[in-house]
Amino acid sequence: MLRCSSPYLLGAIIFAPLFGRLIDYLGARTILITSLWGYFIFGVGGMFVQGPVMVAIDRILLGGFAVGAMAAGTAVISQWYAGKERLGMIAKQGMAIELGGVIFLFVGGLLSEMSWQAPFLLYALGFFCVVLTLLSIPKTEPRTNNVNAPVDARKTQSMGPIMLTPYWQCLCFTPSSPHYLGCLRSSCLPKPKPVTYCRSYL
Repeated sequence: MLRCSSPYLLGAIIFAPLFGRLIDYLGARTILITSLWGYFIFGVGGMFVQGPVMVAIDRILLGGFAVGAMAAGTAVISQWYAGKERLGMIAKQGMAIELGGVIFLFVGGLLSEMSWQAPFLLYALGFFCVVLTLLSIPKTEPRTNNVNAPVDARKTQSMGPIMLTPYWQCLCFTPSSPHYLGCLRSSCLPKPKPVTYCRSYL
């Protein structure tokens, strides 16, 4: 049975704190657009890279831009919605993430039967999301909903273990066998089943 590591999650772990800082300094809308561009470029670009090292680098960067888009999207919701409406939108965001994972994994599997490169075209939706963001989210952030207000440090001290939980979860789901990335070498490409199985992990 062929396995493959998941540098995608590693990229999310590495870049999540960075994008959190950038959202505070540059704004959620700007980071959302930048992250979606990166998601589109490094996602579709995956069909052109060769070799385990380049594939790993591409997936790490893709994971970073993906977590940047999710964090910035949540920040945008927090800026433009309040109270029950905010909770409702965040719930819809979570459902869209989970539903999208189910649908696009299925569609990606179908496309992989046509060509091992075809599933990478799904990342072109990132460009479509860039257009939607530019058309639907105003450049000026609302002043009535300050999500960057200072918080009492005593109230956040107990949040440390909770905030670290997602990082430990990602580490646990990231296999520690990067040499399995060799399955993406050109010698394996003619074999449809191993490539498809490996693609599901990437």
